Amino acid sequence: MATDRQGRTVTTASELDRMTPQERHEHFLASLVMDLSELPPDYVERLQRRGRELITRRDVEHTPRDIPHAS
Repeated sequence: MATDRQGRTVTTASELDRMTPQERHEHFLASLVMDLSELPPDYVERLQRRGRELITRRDVEHTPRDIPHAS
């Protein structure tokens, strides 16, 4: 049986199909990680590094190329 990075069992699409909408919603909520200390440190570092890269790229793409100067 497949597991995620935290060792939890991965739920298959067929298992989700057999759940009621309420069960799927509860399953989703239970899968959210609210405390980064629950995740492996190498995974958190990778996520943070990727976030910094995306922020840097966004800032570069939105930097004005021609900055007008006051006369």
